[in-house]
Amino acid sequence: MSRAFEEIVDYMAGRAPDVVAGFQPSQETIERAMYLSGRLKDGMLTPEEAKELDGFVKLESIMARAKARAL
Repeated sequence: MSRAFEEIVDYMAGRAPDVVAGFQPSQETIERAMYLSGRLKDGMLTPEEAKELDGFVKLESIMARAKARAL
């Protein structure tokens, strides 16, 4: 992992553990990620959508690591 990635994880983990552990993306964000995942599965993802989906994957990884450190 890059140092910038680790700095973000450390920052998130520095918040109150219950706040970090309880974080959930909005329903709109969840639905968008599911939509993009479906388009990927169907082979219909545009390059712009691929970048957006990659961003979701990276952010999910950051949050998972931050939650683990916070707890």
